[in-house]
Amino acid sequence: MLTRPGLILNRETQEKTAITFTIEQPIEQDNGANFSCICEIEGISDTRSEIWGLDSLQAVELGMQYLQVMFDSYSEDNEFQYLDGTTMDSLITQQL
Repeated sequence: MLTRPGLILNRETQEKTAITFTIEQPIEQDNGANFSCICEIEGISDTRSEIWGLDSLQAVELGMQYLQVMFDSYSEDNEFQYLDGTTMDSLITQQL
C-alpha cells in the first residue's frame, strides 16, 4: 500500500481536516490479464475508485494519475498541506 498523509484546508472556513492519499496493492484480475487497485483520499467522501491496468505497474501509475486529478479538482476550493503545515503544490513530485 502506498500512502501520503496530509491536511486539507478549506479556504472559506479555514477548517483543517486530516487526509491520506492511498493506493492499495494491485490485485490480479481475469487470470492475470489485468490488474486493479483501489485509490482514495481518506478524509474526503466519494473519492474511492477502482483503477485498472494491463499489469500491476500500469494500475499503480494510473492510480497516481487519478489521485492527481482529484487533487487538482479539490485544490480549486482547498489547500493541501503536508502534516507540518507547508503547502503541498502537487501530489506527485518529480525529482531528477
